[in-house]
Amino acid sequence: MCAASRLEETRRPDSLFSDPLAYTLAGKEGRAQPMGGWIMVPRTRFGDDFLRDHYTRGARQLVLLGAGFDARAYRMSGLPELRVYEVDQMTTFEVKEPLLTGGPHSQVMRRTLGWTARPFMPQVSRSQWRLAPPSPPSSPDRASGRRRCWRPDSIPRCRRPIREPPRAASLHGCCCEQVPTVWLAEGLLMYLSAADAADLMKQVGQLSARGSAVFHDAVSAEYLNARVSVAGAPFIGASDEYVNMWRSIGGFGSGYAHDFRAIKVDRARRRIDVDRRWPEATAARCAGQQVVLFVEVEME
Repeated sequence: MCAASRLEETRRPDSLFSDPLAYTLAGKEGRAQPMGGWIMVPRTRFGDDFLRDHYTRGARQLVLLGAGFDARAYRMSGLPELRVYEVDQMTTFEVKEPLLTGGPHSQVMRRTLGWTARPFMPQVSRSQWRLAPPSPPSSPDRASGRRRCWRPDSIPRCRRPIREPPRAASLHGCCCEQVPTVWLAEGLLMYLSAADAADLMKQVGQLSARGSAVFHDAVSAEYLNARVSVAGAPFIGASDEYVNMWRSIGGFGSGYAHDFRAIKVDRARRRIDVDRRWPEATAARCAGQQVVLFVEVEME
């Protein structure tokens, strides 16, 4: 669904981004059921801009939480020192990785971290060669520029990914804690319980060096009363207090919750703009209202 929406956007003459793998990743069924571009297009471009902005400020790692069929490692150019870590259920990578075989090479270094549904334990994807856990900046491997690799002894087979809400898994070892990291969690928080969201925030905070930043979309608490469901997966996570949660649980400093209505797509200039006339979506403004949120926080 998401890849199909990226495909539709890629085909536009005034596209805000281009994804050379969207057609392949979407598959026949996905291409027939694209996700609404109203949220996918601005969310994707916002995440792209967020990454580039923080890369210029020193971030050298990108962690995609609930990565799904994201293809930023293949479509984001001009970020030569970036390392991309994709985190999702193992079954997602068992489907995704074979689709990438024979396609374009990734623009940056890429690694996957998958977990099984039951028991809930993280595993490194075994579907193809993968980078070993990152070396600290001062390590011999880092200094020599060598890339340590792990090779699987077999390629697992999976007909299709399981359909169940994602849960917060252990993120230990998914990135180098001494390096500023951009964390993107697109389309994830609404599928996490309050307890799992809090656990995720705590882990992200523990792994984030100064200068790290998080962007995610979310919905206000009132959305739970609407019983929204996407592709059979109901929204179980919502809050009016995401910025405060990241501060109190994750230890982050500055933050801002955008009301989605402030995010404007400018087709003429092929970009998105934030209408600053819209006030911040604070807890007081969200109370009792259905508000789609774009949340960003930074570790200071």
